[in-house]
Amino acid sequence: MKSRLPARRCASGLTIIEVLVVLIIFGIGWFAILPNLNLLDKTKTEDSALTRLNAFMTEARNQAMKTGSIERMVVIPGKKILSWGNDATVFPGVVSRCLVNGRQYFDRPTELRVYPSGSMDDVRIVLDGGTVLTANVLGVEFVAVQ
Repeated sequence: MKSRLPARRCASGLTIIEVLVVLIIFGIGWFAILPNLNLLDKTKTEDSALTRLNAFMTEARNQAMKTGSIERMVVIPGKKILSWGNDATVFPGVVSRCLVNGRQYFDRPTELRVYPSGSMDDVRIVLDGGTVLTANVLGVEFVAVQ
């Protein structure tokens, strides 16, 4: 006669298959999220600097329209700074040259103006990385051109 073996009890815990399924689901989720993180994306920081720069320009435009006077801003080649009165903001990169109304400046501070009509000088700023910021004269903002 055959002897019967005692019934086995299930041990508590996960099987290797269950662990692998969980890891695969976790991996799929991670790779779905990873492209949106952009931890080292240089364009993201450039875009935020350009957004801050345009907010600064809008503030100068509003002030010029409110007071009815020309607001003067200064760009210094070799630096990242745009100053206006006691305030300043930064460009997305170091300014290598600046063209204002067709005149090119390499080595000295350059003044650009925002007028009470809500417009500004025709400005083209070249950054060290090769990015060119062109002014939208009527919108008083900069647009990046590669």
